[in-house]
Amino acid sequence: MTISEKPIPIATVGKDYSLIQHREVLASVFRALQLIGIDISNIPSDLLLSEYGERMQWSCQLPNYDFDPGDNNPIVLRINCLNSVDASTIFDVSLSWYRLVCSNGMMFGLNESRFRHRHVKSLDPDRIAEYLQEEIARVPEKQSLYKQWMKKSVALDQLEPWVDKELAKAWGKYIAARTWSILCQGMDGEVEPAGDCKPHELTLKHTRPVPGSCAPVRNIFHVSQALSWIAGTRNTIPERLDFVKAIPSLIQHLTEDAA
Repeated sequence: MTISEKPIPIATVGKDYSLIQHREVLASVFRALQLIGIDISNIPSDLLLSEYGERMQWSCQLPNYDFDPGDNNPIVLRINCLNSVDASTIFDVSLSWYRLVCSNGMMFGLNESRFRHRHVKSLDPDRIAEYLQEEIARVPEKQSLYKQWMKKSVALDQLEPWVDKELAKAWGKYIAARTWSILCQGMDGEVEPAGDCKPHELTLKHTRPVPGSCAPVRNIFHVSQALSWIAGTRNTIPERLDFVKAIPSLIQHLTEDAA
């Protein structure tokens, strides 16, 4: 897309900064996938660009890794790639699961690992391929874990203290209140400010139903999906991915408390 007839300066960077264009990043990722035998040439992908093209987020489904955790809502594995040419973010590659529910995705992290690289030299597809191979080797382990989450029951009275303490500490009081609403009623909304109320006591003005929420939730897996929905509503792509990557540790706290 042509934004302007003339080049527009968007940032200044240090002398040790090596500019890596978005096309170079994608070429390196495509080559890395080829090296480990994954062909995405015929698979649609999503590309987001900031207004002047300085920041880019690209994602694509990886074939042959989709599965059903047990609720008839398929989950697919996606590769996510971030890059900027203005030093606002370093090159970042990660994997995440994406739940297909009524054409709305509810994503959550494969784990907390990611491949990150400063703009100091050209990207090496071999290093990216090594990272991806290590992460993909863990896919069966994670699929088994999510199926276990589906089978692990949890009651609302167990979720209440977790929402008020662990979740509120990690993501804030209002996000905890929104999550509680999704867990109980399957509805997201705007939190109405109140005094010293605990998160689960706050009132919400409901604005939209959450697809696939299965409220009131009865297992750990659907709790993770409520967190995933919250992650997907964050304002920026890096923030969404950071929230997604925090979900496994939040669920771990819940399973320890529920044990």
